[in-house]
Amino acid sequence: MGLISEVISGIISPLASIGTKIVDLKIAREKATTDQERMRIDEQIKTLELQQTVLIKTADHWTTITVHFSFAMIFLLYEAKLIVWDKLLGWGSTDPLSADQKQLEMIVIGFYFLYNAVKLLKR
Repeated sequence: MGLISEVISGIISPLASIGTKIVDLKIAREKATTDQERMRIDEQIKTLELQQTVLIKTADHWTTITVHFSFAMIFLLYEAKLIVWDKLLGWGSTDPLSADQKQLEMIVIGFYFLYNAVKLLKR
């Protein structure tokens, strides 16, 4: 995976990452042998749950929505130019995306639709 895709994936999927860490810590808590170790793990779990809450609550903030929309628009405009200008009208030729750029496009578009699907299911 290219560097750009890794950065975007890191931005897009922190909830899944936090959820996985919480599950792992809860398993570790069950295996802990001392109260001190359990308390340390409980604090880590509380910290991650707070991070998770902040991410969920800021998901509908106008700045977050603007960033999501901006990323999606870059690729939407590229695809629209490719289909309408190059293919339908035959007025130009657009350089193809590199493998990293194409992967990034799939991540952004996939996230956009997944985000909206989850938002609809939450209602």
